Amino acid sequence: MNEKSIRRSDYLLREATKIAREARESRRIGEHERVVRKTQEAIELWMKGRLMQQGVQPAKIHDLNELDRKLASSSGISEEDLLFISVQRIPSFYGADDLIPDETYSDADSQRCIAALEKIGI
Repeated sequence: MNEKSIRRSDYLLREATKIAREARESRRIGEHERVVRKTQEAIELWMKGRLMQQGVQPAKIHDLNELDRKLASSSGISEEDLLFISVQRIPSFYGADDLIPDETYSDADSQRCIAALEKIGI
């Protein structure tokens, strides 16, 4: 891995940690839809940073299960939780005709997301 790749992977891991902090703050103030969204961002960046450390250029995808399968060592987050976080990324941001994000997500959703962040140490 060259110096530029090392610096880029380090950057992604630093950003993942910052975004995880934002997710925790969002939970503290009850913005559960933001916790879901920020958790997805943080885990995606963490996985892409880890892939770069392995010498793998990560694809420009948002599917956390697919990224997890490419890691040399799994993140330890269950497939079910990775699927939930991946699938809920867009509705937690934009909503839908029958879904208002800040009326939909609960503290239980936030707790599930924060537990996933803790599994990867961010």
